[in-house]
Amino acid sequence: FWASIMLESGRFSGNPMRKHIAIGKLDEAHFVRWRSLWDQTLCRIAPSGAVADKFREAAQRIGESLLAGIRIDRGDLGAISAKERHDARSLY
Repeated sequence: FWASIMLESGRFSGNPMRKHIAIGKLDEAHFVRWRSLWDQTLCRIAPSGAVADKFREAAQRIGESLLAGIRIDRGDLGAISAKERHDARSLY
């Protein structure tokens, strides 16, 4: 997945939105925790601060889109902006 995102390899063919929606009770707190763990990992393994920042930005963008898609799927359209709805549709 990350090779496809960061290197534009096109190798990933799954549907991350569908997988995340299937989890059921996934919510913003889970994404906040994941981003914290992601950041800790990047601090340890990224070859430079610039690389870490690129991965952080991608993770933030993807997390926001996934969370928006989950909210859309649950019918919670009032909780998200028009931009988030547009971004989430791109992950379906």
